[in-house]
Amino acid sequence: MEAFCIAVALLGLMYFAYRGWSIILIAPMFAGIAALASSFGILPTYTELYMTRMAEYVKTYYPVFLFGAVFARLMEKGGLAASVAGKIVEVLGEKRAVLAVLFGCAVLTYGGLSVFVVAFVMYPFGAYVFRQADIPKRLLPAALWMGIFSFAMVSLPGTPQIQNIIPSSYFQTSTWAGPGIGIFASILFLAIGWGWITRRAKKLQAAGEGYGAHTEGRKRREPKIKIPWYWAMVPLLMVIVINVILSNPFNWSWGYHWDDGALDVFTL
Repeated sequence: MEAFCIAVALLGLMYFAYRGWSIILIAPMFAGIAALASSFGILPTYTELYMTRMAEYVKTYYPVFLFGAVFARLMEKGGLAASVAGKIVEVLGEKRAVLAVLFGCAVLTYGGLSVFVVAFVMYPFGAYVFRQADIPKRLLPAALWMGIFSFAMVSLPGTPQIQNIIPSSYFQTSTWAGPGIGIFASILFLAIGWGWITRRAKKLQAAGEGYGAHTEGRKRREPKIKIPWYWAMVPLLMVIVINVILSNPFNWSWGYHWDDGALDVFTL
């Protein structure tokens, strides 16, 4: 019964969240449903468990979400993300259209941009290069998904995405933990994704299916200030460098060292 209530709560939360309901409203409701089969009352579970854990989560991860949102907004509105993505697509070209989309998504994701911003930034470039290569457009979501939500988000060592940061706080490690298995998994993810999408593209093209006569909606507004790609890469590289220094995964003497007594004053 406990597992059933938890499953209902999770499925209901996902369904209504994707339907656009406010998470602030529906999360407590489904937390109460999950508590129905427990030995605790609904109200004590809400006040002492749900609200306490939510406060701890906000305290720990709000700065990460805030920085990611502000950084992604600046990169998007300033045209920096588009400049980097455009350069990658230009270098790899239509002959490596799938790889261009995968690399473009991976660079922006590993550079610290919000994964949702990366999807919106990379879509027009992906659509352009897929059209040039006459690759069926229905494969574009798969390429975006593989480039954003797989190796660059969860397995590349040091990725600043929240999915890599949260486990490090629980396991008392840094975001650079397990570099060997992380690099191996990243190569595996990339190879499988690239190989599968490329194979599907060739199979569909052999059957006579191309990009298709799709309308891309309103034209994307180009930023007023054109920033060269090498300058646009600076903020992304800064995120990686600062991540290395502050995480100090290899205990370098010049890296950041946390003062063990820094929080003593707050325990009085």
